Amino acid sequence: MISENLDFGARWNNRRALLERKDWLMFYNVLCDVQKKLMGVLFGLNSIYVHHPAYKWMPHKIEEMHIKPDYFLPRMNKILLGNPIENLVTLEQLVDEVIKLAELHKPEIDIEIQKQNISYLK
Repeated sequence: MISENLDFGARWNNRRALLERKDWLMFYNVLCDVQKKLMGVLFGLNSIYVHHPAYKWMPHKIEEMHIKPDYFLPRMNKILLGNPIENLVTLEQLVDEVIKLAELHKPEIDIEIQKQNISYLK
């Protein structure tokens, strides 16, 4: 579940281009997809079974997590509000923090390919 959810797909690599050309629908679709993937990684790290794949009751589930970035819920909520440039920076920071948590708590899982793919930027 952890390594599978660290596969963000090719659209993540286009995030800056989408932002620059103000392609808002696709841009925010990418942000939401990555947020869902981060939730999937954290569910895996916390051994929490996901009853609802649309991440219903997200605040409650995040509260149950012991392994998560600091201020995870407010930062996740902020990503869809306000300045798109700042929101993307916040999401990129969360991605980095979740990767570090995965490496710390599940060092036996090889995520090097996922890290390379996530860091690639067009």
